[in-house]
Amino acid sequence: MQCVGFIDCAHTLATVFGPPLVALLLGTGYVLLLLCVRRVWIISRNTVHLHAYADMVEARLTMEQDKPDELTPVEGKLIPRIRKMLHEARAQVPVEEKQTRWRSCLTIAGVGRQLAAWRMVHDADRMVTDLWSPQHVQAYATVAKEELKAVNTPAAGALSESIAKIVDKENGEVLRPLVKEARGLIFEARDNYYEGLSDWQNKALWLVVVTAAIVVLLAAVLGHATFLLLGATGGLLARLSKTMTAKTIGFDYGVSWSVLFLAPLVGALTGWAGVLVSDFVAEMHVLNLPAIIQSTCALANDAKMVLAVLFGFSATLFEGVMSGAEAALTKKPAGGSSGSQK
Repeated sequence: MQCVGFIDCAHTLATVFGPPLVALLLGTGYVLLLLCVRRVWIISRNTVHLHAYADMVEARLTMEQDKPDELTPVEGKLIPRIRKMLHEARAQVPVEEKQTRWRSCLTIAGVGRQLAAWRMVHDADRMVTDLWSPQHVQAYATVAKEELKAVNTPAAGALSESIAKIVDKENGEVLRPLVKEARGLIFEARDNYYEGLSDWQNKALWLVVVTAAIVVLLAAVLGHATFLLLGATGGLLARLSKTMTAKTIGFDYGVSWSVLFLAPLVGALTGWAGVLVSDFVAEMHVLNLPAIIQSTCALANDAKMVLAVLFGFSATLFEGVMSGAEAALTKKPAGGSSGSQK
């Protein structure tokens, strides 16, 4: 079996194995690809960042000591405890080798342990505050009062005001408990933010699996697989255009990856449904469609393929047609009313 290009391969596979089986294989491959991306470029990347941050915190322990060869009672109590916490955090999410990373692509577990390890490392970093010199504490107090404003909670606002009142009047020893509490609130807000992103990413994974299953069933049962494919192309083009014009790109714990994987699936559904709904309302004359859509629905299948790309690319176009069709189909008849009588 010799194939030239993706379309030729798809036609050949559909001829040999049948459209339902080809749709199932493509849908399964799509979900497996998402799992590999999630493991290799999201979870593994964050694990490496976690280990680097833990190494930085441990390196600071020596820097904060006045005499590295001689521990004070406070240092002798805190440093072993901090190092133990960092060791436990690293052991909880070990760095995977490349070969192991690819073999573990299908493993969904690991995110919860990773987030718990981040909290452990941040707690260890917060304890390092007790080893800071008074000058270091006073210098960080100026930064902490501004960072607390970004946290935007009543507790953070009150603590920021308290630090601002005494930062220029008191020494570092007086400010130390306030700075330590401030770092705790800042780390708490940071951990909550990324845990929220992780929760959204898990929901997006579930949406990708369900949507891919729906697309496969539609292609296998109702046909019109061409509209699904072209709608997916339009959805991917829309997401790529937004990605290329994005002004800021930050680490979002896989949310942007999940949206990128969802875009073709959503485009496939909107392209498939948009063409069928437009065709229906045009034949039934229940909705005054735009002239271009009205004329396209009356043309051959090739013109409808272009319309599928448009519906996949533009969610606004799809929503406009669906809203208009809903309004036309649910319109109350003249001289009567729908619904129950009161």
